[in-house]
Amino acid sequence: MDANAPNRIRRSVSHFSQAEDAISDLANSLQSHNSAIIVLFASPHYDSKQLSRAIVKHFPRQLVIGCSTAGEIGPSGYLEGSISAFSLPSKDFQVKVALFDNLSELDLKQADQISHSARAEFESQLGKTCAADNTFAMLLSDGLSLQEEVLVAGIYQGLSNIPLIGGSAGDGINFQKTWLYYQGEALSNRALLLLIHSKRRFKTFKTEHFTQVGSSHVVTEADPKNRIVWEIDAEPAAEFYAHSVGLEVDQLGPNTFADHPMVVKVGSQIYVRSVQQVIEGRGLLFYCAIESGIVLHQALKGDLLENLNNALNAVQNSLQQPELIIGFDCILRQLEAKSSGILGNISQSLLQHNVVGFSTYGEQMGGQHINQTFTAIAIAAGEVP
Repeated sequence: MDANAPNRIRRSVSHFSQAEDAISDLANSLQSHNSAIIVLFASPHYDSKQLSRAIVKHFPRQLVIGCSTAGEIGPSGYLEGSISAFSLPSKDFQVKVALFDNLSELDLKQADQISHSARAEFESQLGKTCAADNTFAMLLSDGLSLQEEVLVAGIYQGLSNIPLIGGSAGDGINFQKTWLYYQGEALSNRALLLLIHSKRRFKTFKTEHFTQVGSSHVVTEADPKNRIVWEIDAEPAAEFYAHSVGLEVDQLGPNTFADHPMVVKVGSQIYVRSVQQVIEGRGLLFYCAIESGIVLHQALKGDLLENLNNALNAVQNSLQQPELIIGFDCILRQLEAKSSGILGNISQSLLQHNVVGFSTYGEQMGGQHINQTFTAIAIAAGEVP
């Protein structure tokens, strides 16, 4: 496709360390005059206020949203200390943004109402019904809010049949503060929902490289609100987990958690439940909600690279080389790729398949908030003018 075509999706990345320089660089490369929206995924090392001011300065008339990350995915694969971005052309896309502020106070009914109202307003604006074949939803949320389950379940109800994918904003491996960028503001305790009407074909998908194995265990004490498991099979959770992987509690860390997640089973489907950190030397803080009585299964790890390649190749065959794949990839997958020495291979695969996105504190698809998964939406190329 002609690089200057008005319906071209643009992908870019900037490695400048200062927010002003990075956003100026992106503004030049995105050529944003015809964009329906510009989406930025920014390293947490950028000062949030400086980044917000730079966005307003360099994109004065464009709709721009974004979030902080636990690592970026851009035109050169896995990245750190950068801002990756894409823009969707207004010729083929129309966009509606819904805000979810004060996430800590959000309940299921409110999430349902906000998303339902956003859909109704968008349909009125479009003059047509939003359906699964012409509209998809993309969610960016505060990855430290502990509210994704409520948020996603409510949105899923409010949007009915519209496909939903998303990711939880990150803060590297610091777990201190995440940021959502919108209209010149950087705020935490917030989520941004995009409703995107597309003239192009698209496809949502997910992949994970873990399967359930025989050993099953019951959560016997938990703090669901704070996602902390205190006991598994009536033993201190951290001790139980450490012994199950052949380590002591003080040896547990991000790489161990990446290699040894647990899974829950819902019908025939498995969903990964990954540990974030040890709490008070005996509890386990999870990236997803967990409660007493849930059965956790030990998981068997497959080949991360092969699994990802299979998923990307399948969607490529389905859409004949998508022009963009928006990808939300768990931070633990990035850590595993580093420790396994395959980060470069994965980066090359992401590059070849036009993936832009970020490493997350959790991933969303449909009505589920999940861990250690790659969730994505692939968008087909537009017609050549």
